[in-house]
Amino acid sequence: MKILRVLLAALVCVALAVTVAACGDDNKDNGSGGSSSTTKTDGGSAAAGPSQATVDLALKYTGGKAGAADSAKPPVKIGFTTMIGGTPEFPEQVAALDAVTKFINEKLGGVGGAPLEIVKCT
Repeated sequence: MKILRVLLAALVCVALAVTVAACGDDNKDNGSGGSSSTTKTDGGSAAAGPSQATVDLALKYTGGKAGAADSAKPPVKIGFTTMIGGTPEFPEQVAALDAVTKFINEKLGGVGGAPLEIVKCT
């Protein structure tokens, strides 16, 4: 039951991040004819990872322990299947799953302290 809570919380975090990124401004000219004074930065918040508030919320929701999973423990393995290389194709699912797994293992202490490992069948 706790594994499901951890996975659900991580999936919610990824879904929120994807939604925020999709709704963001693409900095394209809107055709108003005015000059733009935007400055480029050397990275965005997505590259920096989740905010501490996001990590705290996920920890509170899942009951996890802050920090990385204990790599000395045997991993908790969960199977995952999706369609890659055909029609339809869903490569974004694999990318999202990799991000969620990394988040759980690096920020939420894994699953019961053990690292989460996804066994992919694509």
